Amino acid sequence: MSDETSTIDTISFERLPEKRVSGPRLLFGYLGLFLLFVGGMNALPLLTLTVYHGNAYAWWYFLLPAALSAGLGAGLYFGLLYRKPQGRLSKVENMTLLLLVWLLAIFVSGIPYWLWGRFGGMNAVKDVVVDADGLSHVVSAFEPGGKSHAYYYFSQAMYESTSGFSSSGLTLLPTVTLPEGTYSYNLGLFRYATEAYSEFVPNVEIFFFHRALMSFTGGIGLVLILASAMNSRSGFQLYLLEGHNDRLLPNLLQSARMIFGMYCVYILLGVLLLCLEGVTFFDALCYSMAAVSTGGFGTHATSVAFFTRALGTTRGILVELTVTLLMILGMISFIVHYFVLTRKFRKAFRHYEFYVFLTIFVLFYPMMVYGLYQKYQNVGDAFRFGLFEFFSYLSTSGFSSVDSYLPVVDAQLYGPNVLGSIPAPAFFAMIILPILGGFTGSTSGGLKMNRVGDLFLGLHWSLKDAVERKEVITTHYTEKYGEKVPTDKDDLTDAFTYLVLYLSTIFLLASVLMLTGYDPQLSIFEVSSALAGLGESVGIGLSASLSGQFWVLWVQIIAMFLGRLEIRIVIYFFKDLTRSGRNFRNIYVRR
Repeated sequence: MSDETSTIDTISFERLPEKRVSGPRLLFGYLGLFLLFVGGMNALPLLTLTVYHGNAYAWWYFLLPAALSAGLGAGLYFGLLYRKPQGRLSKVENMTLLLLVWLLAIFVSGIPYWLWGRFGGMNAVKDVVVDADGLSHVVSAFEPGGKSHAYYYFSQAMYESTSGFSSSGLTLLPTVTLPEGTYSYNLGLFRYATEAYSEFVPNVEIFFFHRALMSFTGGIGLVLILASAMNSRSGFQLYLLEGHNDRLLPNLLQSARMIFGMYCVYILLGVLLLCLEGVTFFDALCYSMAAVSTGGFGTHATSVAFFTRALGTTRGILVELTVTLLMILGMISFIVHYFVLTRKFRKAFRHYEFYVFLTIFVLFYPMMVYGLYQKYQNVGDAFRFGLFEFFSYLSTSGFSSVDSYLPVVDAQLYGPNVLGSIPAPAFFAMIILPILGGFTGSTSGGLKMNRVGDLFLGLHWSLKDAVERKEVITTHYTEKYGEKVPTDKDDLTDAFTYLVLYLSTIFLLASVLMLTGYDPQLSIFEVSSALAGLGESVGIGLSASLSGQFWVLWVQIIAMFLGRLEIRIVIYFFKDLTRSGRNFRNIYVRR
């Protein structure tokens, strides 16, 4: 035997890196994560049943869609994405995810309304006794019957859900007339003394909270949580696509937590102030959530005007001031809040959007005051209601501090159709203000003040340059967040393009209503209200719902959806989809 020692080569096995999840698997994995969130959100209203036992009929209306959404989401997320390295989504995939997120959220959260109409409708709350001091009233506005008397069909349910997530505040929830009396609210801790008035049907607190929750999550940004859970690049792209102009902190998750934290603090502040003013805790919570998100949903049919009737003029004014403060906080951009909280006041207030706001205030607030003075013939009321309505319309909240004064559509349902019920100056302001909207990066809708500022600055500079010598090249500057920066011509072009798209959308959708016989001025107001996320209505939606003209509801649904996604996202999606191969399937074919 040889003394030679045989050597055995050692083979080292290195673990190959795991392939990153990408393409449709990544897209549907993220979608599953979002469906888990939607399921949990639809389960939260069930907490109201611990206090409002009269809502027990609706428990499964919410539990069923919550369970289905969470179950499907868990299957997609844990099956496709859990503990797997994540790749990046393409631009088209990001837009696809964004649209699917919104459409599925609207569909799932609309199911409780559809179940309510399909399995009982208003019959579920018929013959409910409303307690009062020495009085009892039986709600009998809805005759007994089968499906023909069910109120929420699929179209109405999607209308209500879209209105919630777009923070519009339009509602089809019906009302009944309650007699004069002192009504007990919030487990009898508070009582509202009222005269005879119109009110939402009783035992629907679970739906009130559901609407406020949809408005809050939709107003702040439906994909904010999803974006913070994605990888940095894809998450940030999705964050920008939804309309946010920047992130506050380098880490998107930290930005998401800060934004939610800020608005939760504002809501708690609103709840505290409103409760001290005599508002019940439940009302205070719902109104605070709706005001900060500029959603406009209320728990009373007469909106904020209810509290003047119930609590007296002094407390009513305090409630109006508190809600106005919350609306202002909602219409100011996220980044301005951040600068104020970090004491960077120069960056917060030396910004051209504030100058745009001051210009709008000087132009339109006097119109609102003058119009309301013509109606009420009282200077104090004109200034008081004018201030509230100005911020309500500019922030696209849609709250009202006065009883209904807008013209109505159906004389048999609502009374005479009198366009002069609101004087022309105030009515003009009410049409223009929501189109202008609040600050960019805020919860409000409309064009946004950055685009309004760009339009007027571009017009001013264009006229100025036209009269100067052609050989002179002038660089224009804009003050943004405390610094003078050169004006980007692309921003001016973008503002003009979006204005054309916005006004064209109003004209197109309003034309559909006008062609079927609706008044042109009322059609424009209704469509512009839905597109801006305002939520004020002249009654076209409710009239169409009760008369079976469901296509009118879908016109408004499209307007609310396009307005929340700022129109261009949908256009860019189909444009890029066509450019990628004119076939959706070709986008995901990996050759």
